[in-house]
Amino acid sequence: MNITIRQAGIGDFEAALPLQQEIAGIHCEGRPDLFRQGHICYPREVFEEFVGRDDRVVLLAEADGETAGFLFALIRHVKNHRAMKDQSMIYVDDLCVAEAYRRHGIGSLLLKEAEKIGISHGCTRMELDVQAFNDGAVRFYEAVGFAPRKITMEKGIG
Repeated sequence: MNITIRQAGIGDFEAALPLQQEIAGIHCEGRPDLFRQGHICYPREVFEEFVGRDDRVVLLAEADGETAGFLFALIRHVKNHRAMKDQSMIYVDDLCVAEAYRRHGIGSLLLKEAEKIGISHGCTRMELDVQAFNDGAVRFYEAVGFAPRKITMEKGIG
């Protein structure tokens, strides 16, 4: 399998759309109380806003010419915060590898490319959030070196 990772362009929205729908399905199945059926996080106007900005990263993975995965990330800089030291990090907002292409190293390649981009922007760490119900994603992130930094807890009320 020939895998390439590249920066996405404005014309890549349609290629990323099925993957966004795949992620939405996972979220809706795992937490139907939180997620809207059929939602996508990056509709065309948001996708196009992300592409080409210096503080945003949109990567596409292609396997033998087919779209196999994507990664959306933001470069964040903390300056003059009351509690935190000045710092820069790359925040992975969304990562999806199509089910048919999982376990071929594509997620790792996407993260490595995002890490290189983060380093080129002076970032010293990479962060992401993962839904607790998504055991496969949690195991993947732990396997590639991520560890919990904080835990968000919830309690239903009313």
